[in-house]
Amino acid sequence: AMREAIRELALRARLVIEPSGAASMAAHLTGAAGASGGQRVVFLIGGNTAPEMYRSILAEAPAASRSH
Repeated sequence: AMREAIRELALRARLVIEPSGAASMAAHLTGAAGASGGQRVVFLIGGNTAPEMYRSILAEAPAASRSH
């Protein structure tokens, strides 16, 4: 879920977020942040990510594609 959150933020919002900074987004995407509905605040921090790891995350197929 963390890698998917990093990928989504990079491709949709054009943000470089470090893995720990993507934790709240991963919780939101998986539903672990609680019931849907209402407003949510997602804290996004840092760009302290190794370039090689970031490249491999961006090269992955989206989660929806991997499940088929």
